[in-house]
Amino acid sequence: MLSDLQERYSDRGVIVIGASADDASTRHRIRPFLASQGISLPVWVGVTATHTERFGLGTALPATAIIDQDGQIAFRMVGTVSRKQLVRRLDYLLEGRRSAEPDRFVDSLPKASRQLGEEIHDHGEGEDHAHGGVGLEGASLVPS
Repeated sequence: MLSDLQERYSDRGVIVIGASADDASTRHRIRPFLASQGISLPVWVGVTATHTERFGLGTALPATAIIDQDGQIAFRMVGTVSRKQLVRRLDYLLEGRRSAEPDRFVDSLPKASRQLGEEIHDHGEGEDHAHGGVGLEGASLVPS
């Protein structure tokens, strides 16, 4: 979806940047993953929870920030974001903010995630992992 949006809006100055929180042990997987998915977006490698918190996104995954033409964060979305949500916000900015302003913050995380800071689920044997940060699969910084 993000690649499609990049293609759709590139002639209007929009740049979509994926973000990867892969650590040194998994960074070698980024390029092969992008190639296998046909993704040609630039990727910010080494994103940490500190970075996402500076964008006002907290530490949940996925997370999206839309940055306006003046370099200011215009919209923040945590949790799964739809194409419609992104298009509405991009169009609003690109059309000079003339229509009704979309919500500046969208939180579509499950209630349990908001309360506990992570989604509740069981970790099977050998599945220990930490929660937080921002991942390539759903995060983006979208300057418009």
